[in-house]
Amino acid sequence: MTTGQQVKDNGWRQGSFLPSVMALSLAAEHGCEDATHAVVISQDCDVTHPELQAEPFVEILFVQAVDATNPGLTDGKSSRFLHLEAVRDAAVQGFAALAWNKARIDRESLAVELPDPAISIPSGTLRGMVRWIGDRYTRTGFPDEFVMRTRSIEKLLIKLMKREGSAFWRILVSLDSFDELPSDSEYAMDCVCVVLPEFWDDPATQKQARTAGDALKVLLGKCEGIQLDEFEVNTSDELPLSYLHHYRPWDVFNYLTHRDLLRGDADHASPTSQP
Repeated sequence: MTTGQQVKDNGWRQGSFLPSVMALSLAAEHGCEDATHAVVISQDCDVTHPELQAEPFVEILFVQAVDATNPGLTDGKSSRFLHLEAVRDAAVQGFAALAWNKARIDRESLAVELPDPAISIPSGTLRGMVRWIGDRYTRTGFPDEFVMRTRSIEKLLIKLMKREGSAFWRILVSLDSFDELPSDSEYAMDCVCVVLPEFWDDPATQKQARTAGDALKVLLGKCEGIQLDEFEVNTSDELPLSYLHHYRPWDVFNYLTHRDLLRGDADHASPTSQP
């Protein structure tokens, strides 16, 4: 029997959790002391490929169990941090992940181990996690000069995103130029705060989103060298597909720190740079 078939028969696939002893051992080996679990992120066909020589390794992502997820970090809102919900012993279990906290392991090891049967990731959540990992390499950035001009509102932006950021699914930005402009030239900016339909349809969360949008609009108006032309808060159901060509996701949630995201400790917030 090939290694791939053994791995397949053992039940391994993308999204499988490593058994606890194996996960903790690998976490210690790779210097990930905070990790409590590890999940396979390689694609199914690579995990169970019949030829070991063609696919000698699988990739894993180290994650940390948390008591509750931060809605501001779910659904790939941040390119650096992710909170997701899995099912553990029939109950919801939150996990936090850092985009760089990955490793590759010998695929042969999965032929003699079984995945943890107590933990599973819902299919939609798994797709979102994989997309978040891929976006790490394909996302587009903003000009350094534009980022520098938003630094004046960093602290206020941190407070706003912590307090109201969960209302948004994405914040999309379009600039008249994605070049590095001289200091005497302004960036003309359009901004769309996107809300998921299930939140938009609830009057309370729609009000939260509109309130957060109003606050963000005020902050952006204080940035020197940035002219805010169009600003919109709307549900994703109402946005035209043409927006995909003109807008880029703005990772405002990357202003939050690792400590801030995992512990919710406002006293330790310190801004981080954006892509």
